[in-house]
Amino acid sequence: PASTPTVPPPPLRWMGGVDGRLRLIDQTLLPVECREIECASVEDVWEAIRRLCVRGAPAIGVAAAYGVVLGLQAVADANRDAFDRRLSEVADYLATSRPTAVNLFWALDRMRRVAAASPDLPAGEVLERVPAEAETIGRGDREECPALGWVECYYLGRGRLTQDVFAGVVLLLLASAWTTEWLGI
Repeated sequence: PASTPTVPPPPLRWMGGVDGRLRLIDQTLLPVECREIECASVEDVWEAIRRLCVRGAPAIGVAAAYGVVLGLQAVADANRDAFDRRLSEVADYLATSRPTAVNLFWALDRMRRVAAASPDLPAGEVLERVPAEAETIGRGDREECPALGWVECYYLGRGRLTQDVFAGVVLLLLASAWTTEWLGI
């Protein structure tokens, strides 16, 4: 009997609300094995980024954004000064996980701006906004990455199917594991 191929889970996904967890595919095991790991703390996310469990600039940025959420969960009821200090500590800590990852710093800066945009709100209300910003970063990744890949393939071949275009499509397929969602191609 023919077996039905299983669809892998998304390379990266947030499970739950403000008190949720990050699940991601351990990309160090691909292509031999597809296993998810759960990140329940900022330290887990830092380790996943450092060990290359999460790869690709877009996915690293989104993972770091959710790492900020995890790092702030314990200070939801703190005063605003303590919350802001913890945000700075968490972002600085995550920045050391992969010092050359541009999207990592870009995402961390966006998370800092969310808090800075509402200095008069209590910590708990700011924390409610932080996962939404992480999701916005992820949604942008899911919308932009496939389009950029196809544009690259087009320009490689100037509209013709060439060996370079074929190589570009192969890279696009591989890159889908490095974004936050399989590209479906």
